[in-house]
Amino acid sequence: MRLNRNTYNIKETIELLMKTYKIDKKFDQAQVIKAYGEVVGPMISKHTTAVYMKEETLYIHVDNAALRNELVYAKERLIAAINKKTGKDLVINLFIS
Repeated sequence: MRLNRNTYNIKETIELLMKTYKIDKKFDQAQVIKAYGEVVGPMISKHTTAVYMKEETLYIHVDNAALRNELVYAKERLIAAINKKTGKDLVINLFIS
C-alpha cells in the first residue's frame, strides 16, 4: 500500500476537513452572525431579538420600530460591512423585521 505524500499547511487541512464533513456552510453562517454583532455594536445588538441565515440571506429581528427603520435605510452599507468583516461575499440579501 502506497502512502499519499502530499503535504498541506494547517489552513488547507482545516478547510479540507470542513468540506469533507460538510460543516463549512455552518461555519460561514456563524462568522456572519458574529460579524453582524461586531458591525452594529452593543446598542443595536441589545435590541436584536434574532439573527439567522438561510442560503445567502441574513434575517434580523429587532424589537424597536425606529431602529428597524434605520437598519432598512442602512441595508446596503450593512451588507457591505458584514462581507468585508468576514472576507467573503456571504450575505447577498438582508431581511429586517
